[in-house]
Amino acid sequence: MASKLPFDDHKLEMEEVEGLIQSPPKKTVESSSQASIRKIGNRWAYCMLFSAFALGMLLSSDINIWELSVTGNVADTTQKDPSKPMPAPTSQAPDINSLPTSGTVPDLIPNPTQDPTTDPSPQPTPQPTPQPSQILDKDSTPPPTTNPTVSTDDPKTTSSSESSSESYHDYGASNYPIPSRVVKPDPPLLPQRESDLAQEWGKWDFIDKKQGQRPSNDYCADFPNRDIPHDQFPTDAWQTDIEYLKDWLDQGIKLADRAMEAILSEYGHGEKDEAKKSFEERSEMFQMTMYDLADEKGPKPGKDNGTNGGWTTNESFQGLVRRLLHALVTNDSFNVILGGHSAAAGHGNHFKQSYIMQFHKIMEPVFNALGVPLLSRNLARGGLGTLQDSLGFRDMYGEDIDVLIWDSGMTEGRDKKAVDTFYRQGLISGNRVPYILDGGGSKNIISFYHLNANADVGAIGSGMVGIPECVDEIQCEKFPYATRYMKCSAEAASLCNENENRFNSNCWVEREDVKPTKKQNAKPGSQVKWHPGFRFHQIEGRILAFTVLRAIKQGLEKWQQADQYKLPDDAWHVTNYYTEIRTKTIENNLDGGCKELPLPSRMCDIPIHGRTEFTPRPNPELTSIVSLVKVNENGYKPHVASPYLYTGPDVHNPFMELPAGAIDVQAIVNLGRKFEDDRRRAQEVTSSENMLSGFHREMSSIVPGLGWEMSSIMPGYCDGSYTSECGRHADNECLLSGHNDFRGGLLFGSYSGWLVMTLPAIRHGIIVVKIESWHQPSELSLVKGWTSIDNKGRRLLRGNVTEALGSRELKADPPEYCDNFNFEFAIDGKITTWNKARFAEESKNVQRVVEVVTLLDEPNFTDNPKDVELAIRMTGCGDSTRKTFSLTHVYFA
Repeated sequence: MASKLPFDDHKLEMEEVEGLIQSPPKKTVESSSQASIRKIGNRWAYCMLFSAFALGMLLSSDINIWELSVTGNVADTTQKDPSKPMPAPTSQAPDINSLPTSGTVPDLIPNPTQDPTTDPSPQPTPQPTPQPSQILDKDSTPPPTTNPTVSTDDPKTTSSSESSSESYHDYGASNYPIPSRVVKPDPPLLPQRESDLAQEWGKWDFIDKKQGQRPSNDYCADFPNRDIPHDQFPTDAWQTDIEYLKDWLDQGIKLADRAMEAILSEYGHGEKDEAKKSFEERSEMFQMTMYDLADEKGPKPGKDNGTNGGWTTNESFQGLVRRLLHALVTNDSFNVILGGHSAAAGHGNHFKQSYIMQFHKIMEPVFNALGVPLLSRNLARGGLGTLQDSLGFRDMYGEDIDVLIWDSGMTEGRDKKAVDTFYRQGLISGNRVPYILDGGGSKNIISFYHLNANADVGAIGSGMVGIPECVDEIQCEKFPYATRYMKCSAEAASLCNENENRFNSNCWVEREDVKPTKKQNAKPGSQVKWHPGFRFHQIEGRILAFTVLRAIKQGLEKWQQADQYKLPDDAWHVTNYYTEIRTKTIENNLDGGCKELPLPSRMCDIPIHGRTEFTPRPNPELTSIVSLVKVNENGYKPHVASPYLYTGPDVHNPFMELPAGAIDVQAIVNLGRKFEDDRRRAQEVTSSENMLSGFHREMSSIVPGLGWEMSSIMPGYCDGSYTSECGRHADNECLLSGHNDFRGGLLFGSYSGWLVMTLPAIRHGIIVVKIESWHQPSELSLVKGWTSIDNKGRRLLRGNVTEALGSRELKADPPEYCDNFNFEFAIDGKITTWNKARFAEESKNVQRVVEVVTLLDEPNFTDNPKDVELAIRMTGCGDSTRKTFSLTHVYFA
């Protein structure tokens, strides 16, 4: 979702200004002139943004870490006593039995606090291939058990195996119940209303007459990319049952038509509204223009993506059809992933009002009926671009992506290297090669990959050609609800600019079982002019849905027209298709693109893994840095300390209700769905190559330190999905906002000691870390009062984690690098030490507030993939400047 603000080259984009406030610029070894320029720039940025806000907010320690959205700080309510060894977590799940829940609690996920030499995610057992009439989800699971609670006494007098009253709880994703993927209409349809809608629109009523007689094994799993040849389908497989296919294909096409007609009616372009117009004429606002990018003399996409549904190429659209057919034939998942900035994240609105969630809300029932689990993730993050995630793309965005969207024009639209890295890694990193979509500003880059690598590309338009213009409030209110206050005449422009008309969100709905500890705000923060309101998000989500629906219908019609419904393998197999695109992507390099980054150029040609404490991220229980960290001698490692108030879906929110007479697309596409039949949830696991292999060597000289600490990270399951449950902590002043984006890390200073990790399956000899060097010593409470590394041999003084979590000191400059500063790292026990000058040389700013350091770049590092022990620490500044870092990302291959 591109910004329309007229920034010139000499001004910071508004979201960059926001980002500067949230994360002060790093303090590196710099000249006095550089420092002067930086300080002037910083002061200008603060004045620029905060002139519009109350002075009290600026001075508060509860300024939200999301963009201008006041939700409070994540603070542990218990004191931490570093004079006692920290307890080791057990394999038990968190104690949420006493927490209020809505609905049922899904299966517990693997606990990553186990020994890092073991596989944190057991491989799933083969599942039977479901029929398209079954949903691959789960709606009822066992209840959770109790919190991990282990204690130890002071290491000076007691061994770490002995217990004491001290304990800690990890409230992160590793101990959180995975939310159900089932998306139900909210509020539920009353029987009479459902009957009336079904009479008007029709419903899904397919029945498999041989249900229970189908093969029970997952017969597609034996073939690469599930590309099973048609003659290998077993007897009685639904894919070869002519009677089954005849009815199922007919109903699938009708479902796609029903969904598209519901969307058109929602915007005033239904058959009843425009009876004399053809479908193509009525759907102009959702149609994508087809361009031939190879035709040098032919028309080309404009600077923006158009006022209709956007643009693509015929070859690319057929590539989308192929991917959908593949999912339909094999009952594979279909995954739509968004990376972007705060506007794409949906700031100012509820998370579920963001356009990728609006897409999911109405498309999940369609995919459900067709036997395909749909997973949509909004992985956008305020104040940043995508580069910090693209450098570890395979884990940060996921390895099974079918549609990949970049929408970060406001923060990195002019950063060619970053945008190219996003698309390039997207094309080569995963098990699949996605159809890539531009959310605004990357036309030239995606065109390059289409012309040189045969990548399937497109762009999302605004759809505004189908929105009526109003001249006053009376006329606006008469328009279809979905179109109101989106387009105003010059005289009525103020109506479309008023926040009351642009946003429709709240922070809390009273309920008996949950009582917030903080007074809830009236509405989410960040309702600013450069953040689109809920109707603009909805139309963009509908455009994406309409595009996919057209492709589904075309694919089903192709299948329906095949002789005896025997769809040719080359119409839907993907293995060779993916291989060709990957190979050509690696062979062609965009001038000024990824390989211009000050990083090993090999990173642009191989899949890169990553771990981070930023959210959202896929599989958050497996993709955190902490999942790789060894516990220290006290059984402790950094953890999410802030408890969550409740789990389960939120109660019905009246703000999300449609007014009387509005078309309810979600209700229409759900007609005929039997939720009690929704039995099995799609497997969400990472591939075996991303797991620890079990190879591990103990390095006696590298002992995990005692002074590493997690920054204030939101509790919950923050995976960017529609049913994510994130940030429901005691200090959150807008619990219903639902946003997942947050920047966490592992804080350390000169007295913290070593952080020891085991990186899995290193094969290309690359290790890079991202460090934030601007943090304040007060944030690192565990080492408060210490006088040496790990404070060994000295009485430990009491620290206060809550105090640190509530302290941001936004006005203060970060501590200087002391003369004795050293940065040390060890790879499989071999220690390397860099002094201040060398660290300054090795540290690279690849983007605003993205500071990376390459620790290993050895192409011949190993002949076979192996697990590698990595340890890092800082020394030298404990008694002087107390320099404090935060480790936010680890990239490796």
